[in-house]
Amino acid sequence: LRDQKPENINLEFKLQKALIANGINTPLFLELRGAPILIESGTDFITLTKYIESDSIRHKDLKRSREFLKEIGLTLAKVQSALKDFPYKSVPPNYLHPEYQQKYNFSKEETPTSEAIKNVIDRLYILFEDLKLPKTLIHGDLNDGNYLTQGNKITAVLDLETSEHNFRILDIS
Repeated sequence: LRDQKPENINLEFKLQKALIANGINTPLFLELRGAPILIESGTDFITLTKYIESDSIRHKDLKRSREFLKEIGLTLAKVQSALKDFPYKSVPPNYLHPEYQQKYNFSKEETPTSEAIKNVIDRLYILFEDLKLPKTLIHGDLNDGNYLTQGNKITAVLDLETSEHNFRILDIS
């Protein structure tokens, strides 16, 4: 079971299918009549996904390993390569995109911090454009909670709802 944003469910389902078609494991949403099952529970939305076995290993122990950092880099490259032909114009701007940052309404308490972050992001985007860094469809949120492992190998990539067309380098930040 997963907490879901209903507006992203169909896109994430298509991204899951693209990864699986390219040999990357991801917990595919279970579907009914060709569409993902989305269950409303009060104010939450959940989906059911196929089960993928993994270790109950603590990710923080793995992060210290150079070998595992390389594994993360290889996984990101595989994900980006698998999604290179995905119709990115159908993917809305997400958290890392300046357009999203401009639309997001921060609370009064968050405003000073959010403005400082936005200024840094704006400067980075100018630098990335000047350097002509490549863009592709990125995961956008590959953190410790968004992959499964067995031993020191990543066996599945989760949570594609923050994917967006953006600079490749943002996936490693």
